[in-house]
Amino acid sequence: MQSADLLKGWGEIAEYVGLDVSDTLRLAKLDGLPYFRSGQRVYCHMSRLDAWTKTVSNGTGRFLKVSDPFIKDE
Repeated sequence: MQSADLLKGWGEIAEYVGLDVSDTLRLAKLDGLPYFRSGQRVYCHMSRLDAWTKTVSNGTGRFLKVSDPFIKDE
């Protein structure tokens, strides 16, 4: 897979969104971060991630909070 728009692995995805890997995995599980697998490898298109980020960040481009059932947005 060759693409300038393609992030390869949780480390690259986490760096792109500005979070650590564990928070990025939480976003994928709880908030639907758009990624796909090819075999055992994980990939994410930056363009899809940018569009998704706007929807989960109320249009600010920054995450308000990583989903946590014990934290309520103010």
